[in-house]
Amino acid sequence: MRSDSSIFTLSFPYEPWTRKEGVADGEHIREYLTTTAHKYGIDRHIRFNSHVLAADWDSATDTWTLTFEQGGVAQQCRSRFVFFGSGYYNYDQGYTPSSPASNSSAAPWCIRSTGRKTWTTPARRWW
Repeated sequence: MRSDSSIFTLSFPYEPWTRKEGVADGEHIREYLTTTAHKYGIDRHIRFNSHVLAADWDSATDTWTLTFEQGGVAQQCRSRFVFFGSGYYNYDQGYTPSSPASNSSAAPWCIRSTGRKTWTTPARRWW
């Protein structure tokens, strides 16, 4: 893990980055995230060692329903926000997660490194 962006813009406002490096290496980013998540109880809301099977958007409630597998058991949870990870520094062809919706022409996808620079479709209508 590493970042090519200023860590000062990505750090938590209530737990500022205190190291002198503006572009941090993976070891220090992981240490910062782990310590901050534990200190503020954020880690209690993260599903570790899980595999997402489906992510379904509900426009009526403006929430996601995530179906995931953890320890061989399928489970569900609802969330207002979901962060989908992106590729790792391959700007010519970033990682595109596989999804049944990605094969549908009705569901626009924005791939950060290759997608359109501006979007006129509200996020809630992408799916």
